[in-house]
Parts: sequence; C-alpha cells; structure tokens
Amino acid sequence: MVPSKIIPEGRAAKVLNIQGHEPNGIWLPHRHDYYEVMWSLESCGHHAIDFIQYPLAKNRVFLISPDQVHDARQLKGGLRVIAFKSELFEHTTRQQATMFTLGFDKAFAVPYLDLDEQGALQLNKLWQLLEEADQEQNSALLESLLSSYLRYLCRYKQDTSLSSEPRTLDPRVLKIESLIEQHYRSYKRCDFYAATINLTAKRTNELMRNSRGRTVTTSIINRVCLEAKRELTFTTKSVQTIAQQLGYEDSSYFSRLFKNQEGCSPSDYRLKMFK
Repeated sequence: MVPSKIIPEGRAAKVLNIQGHEPNGIWLPHRHDYYEVMWSLESCGHHAIDFIQYPLAKNRVFLISPDQVHDARQLKGGLRVIAFKSELFEHTTRQQATMFTLGFDKAFAVPYLDLDEQGALQLNKLWQLLEEADQEQNSALLESLLSSYLRYLCRYKQDTSLSSEPRTLDPRVLKIESLIEQHYRSYKRCDFYAATINLTAKRTNELMRNSRGRTVTTSIINRVCLEAKRELTFTTKSVQTIAQQLGYEDSSYFSRLFKNQEGCSPSDYRLKMFK
C-alpha cells in the first residue's frame, strides 16, 4: 500500500483546493490508507476507483475508502479534496452510521453522489470553514466541521450498488453485504450467511437477486477477485500466496475461478497491469 502523500506527517486530515492537474505526485495509481472525499467542480476528466472508470461531473462528490485503488492520472479541472484518517473521529455510533450511509468501506457501493445547486451552495459555506480550520491546524474544529460536512452529504446519498438502481433496500441485504465484507476470505458458501440472519439459503439468495441482481456466491466471488486484483497490482506476492490469503488452498482452482471472472489468469492480469 502506498502511504498517504496528501496528509502531512503527524496530522489526521488535510483539506486541499486544487485547480487543474498539479504535478504533485499524488495522482499516480495508489492504494489508499486513508478516506478521501473529492468534490469535482467541473465536468471534465475522469479517474478510476478499484479498476472502474468514472467521469467527473460538476458537483459530483466521490467517496474513497482505505484499501481502494485510485488511479487519478486523468483528473482535470477544479477539485476540492478532504483526506482524513479514521483516527480523526471518535468512533461513536452516530459517526459510524454516517460513514455507513455514505458507502465508505463497502466494496461494491457506487462511490459518488451528485449535489444539486442548493446543496453545492450550502456545502460551500462548510468548505470555507474547513479550509480555515485546516490552515489553523485546529484538529478539534476540523473534526467537528468534517462531521457536519459528511452528514450533509448523507442527504444526497442513495443506497445503490454497482449492479443496481437506487431503491429502498431490505436491511437484511445490507446485513448480508456487511457479513460478506467481514468473512469473504473464510466463508464461501451461502449457508453461513443465511444462518447468521436466520434465513434459509434459498431465501437469502432471493433477497440478493431481487436487490442486487446476483447471488451470495457471486457476490463473494466478486469480492475475492477484487481483492486479488488489488494484491496483484500493488504487491509482489505470488499467486499461490494470494490464493491462500483469500481462503483457497488450491491455487490452481483459484486461478481458474479468477480467469472465469476476469477473462485472464492472475499472472496475465499482473502483466497487463504493468505494461
């Protein structure tokens, strides 16, 4: 993982007002070790989060979590960026709920929201205060303002995944996805997740199909392959080591599973990423 190049040593957050693609080294592909909220002020350029490309749009706010891969080489125009570490906040239930609502630490949540003109106007007032607190290096004030900033963004965050349209979700689906995020390395069968929420495997898969368009098993495989791609891109670990860390003793089976999902073997994927 590439350490933070945005947050100064000894601090837990940094506020940046960036115009254009400044040659400061922070845009090269990297794996985050911090949270980032990036507000695009113009509809130009694009970037990739976890290997998926997203266009920039005016008043679109991107939400990037630790461990995610960010390729920002094609960013352009005005950007307002807040980078922060989890240690900035006290881990209260309210703060955890805010982060959850925004989709932080959810591998397959849509990583952005769109503000309307009124929302952008109101958020701009908070932004100006955040800049002042950052310049003063007032951590307590910065924490309070950032909490308000994030809570305001919650107004514009619909619960969506990369494979679904905005909708009101059954809370059990969110629970299943949370469990998959916690246990995908160890538990590959639907039965474990179904038992945890006191449903049958059949009913659990029905919930996931209806809400996400995929089964529990497919969701687990997607998560495994995403983590494999991160490891193949940013570490020199062998395919066998990656397979074992993801819960597969048979690396040949893991390689076949990866190829079926991604269209190439893990070794070929690594070579492709470094061309």
